[in-house]
Amino acid sequence: MRCIILFLLSSLATANVVAVVDAYKKSFPFKRDIPSELASVKGGLLVKNNKQTSCELGLIDSSAGYVSANCVDFNSDPPNGVTKYEVILDSGIDGKTARHNVDSIYVHPQYNQETLANNIAIVQFNTKSEITWLNPIGVVRELFWEDLIYVRRSLKNLDTLEWNTPEYLSTTDSDDTLCSSMSLVYSHNKYDYACTHHTASMSSSSLSDCDVPYGTVYTHMNGKLYFVGFYSHTTASGGERQLCSHTNISSYYTLASDF
Repeated sequence: MRCIILFLLSSLATANVVAVVDAYKKSFPFKRDIPSELASVKGGLLVKNNKQTSCELGLIDSSAGYVSANCVDFNSDPPNGVTKYEVILDSGIDGKTARHNVDSIYVHPQYNQETLANNIAIVQFNTKSEITWLNPIGVVRELFWEDLIYVRRSLKNLDTLEWNTPEYLSTTDSDDTLCSSMSLVYSHNKYDYACTHHTASMSSSSLSDCDVPYGTVYTHMNGKLYFVGFYSHTTASGGERQLCSHTNISSYYTLASDF
């Protein structure tokens, strides 16, 4: 049983491109301090009706971010008051945590609630202030992405805006066969998603009693950390219809560079 849980390149010859890419990736053999790197980039969470959700934002800049469409209840500009949405930002980039009301939400017009195709919404907040920072987004996956770093952020205390230490997974591996077999959307759109079978421990959070999918994805390019994707959906097989009991799970992450 399977269920859904919720530049243009120059005309170099292929062999030359492969050689350049291999040399590029081998030029960064040093060990990275990923926790320190994550502390220097800005992360965010969506809050609904004064409750922390598991929906991380793939931040674009200081007033907008991507989130899965199934995290929100409607398109609204401004939100109509049925659900109160807020965005909580951690202290990356500028050293300041922040809490903002959401000003508008735009769901992808071709979002499909059944297949979760185009599971994308843009959340806007803090729109009356000038944009003070940008989150660099990684592009050209096949050439320059050195790894994939899956990250799960969570708040320890919503009132004080105290964050838990992010959980993360750094990997270069992906079981594409299993990922494809468990999601038709992924199998037909592999360059639009990242996939992993790993989950994050939530032992320090009240969000869940079991491990959960990661919330955002990053990569290194030229030794620098770039945001590349955000959580879309999870498929599972075996066990009951609960994430904690499944024997096989695959979680899929929408790549921001395509949008």
